[in-house]
Amino acid sequence: MGKLRFRWRNLMASQQEQCVLLGKIHAYTRGCHGDRSLGHLSVAETELLRDPEGGRQLLQRLESENARLEAALDWRRRELVFWQWMDTVLGACPPEASQPTFPPHLRGRGRRASARGPVAWELQALQEELQAAVGARRAAWAARVRAQGCRHAFTDHGSSRGFAGAGGVLRGQTPAEEEVHGRAPPSCRPRGLFNLLVGREGSP
Repeated sequence: MGKLRFRWRNLMASQQEQCVLLGKIHAYTRGCHGDRSLGHLSVAETELLRDPEGGRQLLQRLESENARLEAALDWRRRELVFWQWMDTVLGACPPEASQPTFPPHLRGRGRRASARGPVAWELQALQEELQAAVGARRAAWAARVRAQGCRHAFTDHGSSRGFAGAGGVLRGQTPAEEEVHGRAPPSCRPRGLFNLLVGREGSP
């Protein structure tokens, strides 16, 4: 209980000292502010006047942080394009290229090669972990692309053409011709009751 009272007294003393210093700043800078409604400078403005170099360093840190935030926002806008490009790159790589390759100096023999052995194993383990992460990312990307493709197909063709599939059936078009003419792919077409109704409408 005594320690709590001692800390409370120290806190009150520090607050009183802060109020006294703030009053001195307001009294010494009275009439220096451009806004007449305030009449004095704040603590931050006084610190900038007292240490302009520190203010410039603070401004540089703020500009650097803003640049990082802008880069992060730009990355979020282009992330989908990057992963699409990465998917094409990984799809174009041959299967044998996925094996870890090491420089020739890591394949030598002797004491130095035995010392570098753990490094090679660590590199191989890291590459296997990266391949597993890339596989999971590719699967998520493929699911996302399929979902977006189906959603865009229903949005574009359902609102403007109505039952486009029924029209294709009545005109006798094949599924390949429907895909050429802009219809939704077979995986995105509605099934079940809709096909039953379309079959009844197309039957004589």
